[in-house]
Amino acid sequence: MGVEKVVVTSSCVTFGPSLPGQSLTEDSSNFHPFLTAYERSRYQMEHVVTAYVNQGLSVIVVNPTRVFGPGLLTEGNSVTKMIQLYLRGK
Repeated sequence: MGVEKVVVTSSCVTFGPSLPGQSLTEDSSNFHPFLTAYERSRYQMEHVVTAYVNQGLSVIVVNPTRVFGPGLLTEGNSVTKMIQLYLRGK
């Protein structure tokens, strides 16, 4: 049995920052220097995926902006920080 479709979870960081008053889509890109190894890895992974698409593999790439869940309270987990601050009355 072969693989019919692959779903890849990437990140919105691959689009780069949006310009004031403009929205980004999967067709637009504001290339920028990567701030973290994570950003670079997501960008590179999408290029690897493109090579497989060019060979005929059906792929869906999802680029979420924020993922909420347990984990370290870091800049990347800002939604968790906001919820915890709210629950503490701040």
